[in-house]
Order: sequence, then structure tokens, then C-alpha cells
Amino acid sequence: MGVEQYKTALDQGRRLNDTLIHKLFESHVALGRCLTDEDGTVDYSKLKDEKLRKQATGALYQVLQQHSIARWKSGVTSEFDLQELTFVTFGMDLEILNDYLGGRAEKFNPLEFMAFAQQKTAFGYFMRRNAEGRAKGELQDKDAADVVAYTKTKGKIDSAKLSIEEMAELLNEYIKEGTITASFLQDKKYLLEKKPEAKAENEPN
Repeated sequence: MGVEQYKTALDQGRRLNDTLIHKLFESHVALGRCLTDEDGTVDYSKLKDEKLRKQATGALYQVLQQHSIARWKSGVTSEFDLQELTFVTFGMDLEILNDYLGGRAEKFNPLEFMAFAQQKTAFGYFMRRNAEGRAKGELQDKDAADVVAYTKTKGKIDSAKLSIEEMAELLNEYIKEGTITASFLQDKKYLLEKKPEAKAENEPN
């Protein structure tokens, strides 16, 4: 365990998240196929038709479910377990999707749906777990000195005061920005305490 393992796990998690986002876009395509006119034009207003909306929602959901089965190499067959599997992968189930699309039958927007998934469902939570959560599992208290060395913060940070969460925060910032700035470190509780300057021999007490 350590810095290199953290970086590897973070990269693996980010690639997993990229795949999940790609699958969400794939699910948009599947939904659109159910709402396409004879001339090939997608007409989201067709979502006002309850029967067609359920068909389109099912097509969208099937993409997410199939990926979830493949992701976890699952052999579950019951509908409840399949929904649970899809939920722990994408943070959404069929009920959530039916409610969302039903409420936007006249103004569905794929980009708004992506924002909804990331901000209003558990999808964002699972994405954080996939990346930062997975990577933090590779760190131990004994890695603090290596984190300080890797982030080039020696002389600024007291490694003995670093928690796992703070190590991850430092690593993420350094990986993203290539440096740890003074503004980032401002008011951090793990900063080294400055030693008082020695008084000159002639300076009065």
C-alpha cells in the first residue's frame, strides 16, 4: 500500500466512472430509438404517451441493467435483485427513472438528465466511491511521510498530523494541479508550527 497504489486505484476508478457515463449516454440512444419518427427524427414529446414512455424508459434502463450484470459478473435472475444490482452501480432504479421521465414528458433534455443523475440520485455518490473511495483504501497511517515527500510539502506539513482523508486530499490536489499552493494549505491543522525567531544578542527582553 502507498502513494503509487493510491494513484493506480484512483486511475482505475476514474476509468470505471468514464465507462458509467458512457453507458448513460448509450442509454439515451436506446431511449431515442423508441421516440424516433419515420424520417429518423427524435421526438421527445412522444414521452407524453404513457405506453410509449414506459417502453422508452425500459429501453434506457435495460442498457444500465445489462452493464451492471456484466460489471459485477452477476448471475442473479430475480427482478428485485437485478434492480438492486443496477442501483448500486448507477444509483438509479426503474422507479426513479419512471418518475423522472414522467415529470418531464414535455421537456425532456438529455443533458439535464445527466445533471439529475449526478446531483439528485446516488449516482454521484457511487462515482466518488469508485475513485476517491477506492483509492483511500490503499493508504495507511504509515504512508504519511511518503505523501509529504511526493507532494513536495516537506518543511510545510507535519506528517504525524495527517489523517487518511487529508493524505488523499493532498494527493488529489497534487495530481490535479502539479503543486500544493500556499492558499491550499492555508489554515490546515496539519501545518508545521513555525518556530519563534531567535532574538539578537543586543535586543532587549
